[in-house]
Amino acid sequence: MEEKRLRLNRIKNKYQVFYEDKLIGEFPVRLINKIGIKDEKIDEERFLQILSDYFIPYTKERVLRLITYRQRSKEEIRRYLNRHKFSKDIADAIIKDFTRAGLIDDVSFAEFFALSRFRMKPVGKFYIEQELKKKGISSDIIHRILSNYDEEEALKNAYERAKKIYPDNKEKKIQFLMRRGFDISMIFEIINEKM
Repeated sequence: MEEKRLRLNRIKNKYQVFYEDKLIGEFPVRLINKIGIKDEKIDEERFLQILSDYFIPYTKERVLRLITYRQRSKEEIRRYLNRHKFSKDIADAIIKDFTRAGLIDDVSFAEFFALSRFRMKPVGKFYIEQELKKKGISSDIIHRILSNYDEEEALKNAYERAKKIYPDNKEKKIQFLMRRGFDISMIFEIINEKM
């Protein structure tokens, strides 16, 4: 079997690992030392064994730690893996495994995100839609989630907060509600109703 070059590039306490001049990812020095690899030529079978025994489990552990902290979208995981220099092949494999296991689910993430915004920091549909788009959620999922979102109730909750913060200032209440992405006609409706 043909041997190909495995190259290591040390950056502080990590190594960038290249195989056939293709970046595989950044891994800690301790992991590279544990594997016992160096700049060398190795056959593809050995490389695939190292990949499945060390690099993929290490990367999965990083992602698991990330999603344990809070639920994430597929795109957030992909950006995280890209930022930490993991190859597209590793990122795709991990996202596929975690999706299959139900640990990454864009629909569940979007539902949780919208519900938490509704309860903790009431915002308008427009605001939620923009935030979900930034997190890589598809338009279909966003529209399905927002069809169940009670924007009027969210506006009432946000207005109650605005009244506590700006009890005697109508302009500031309006600005507060606009910053939260509520429709201006809905804002004037509730302000005029409550006045």
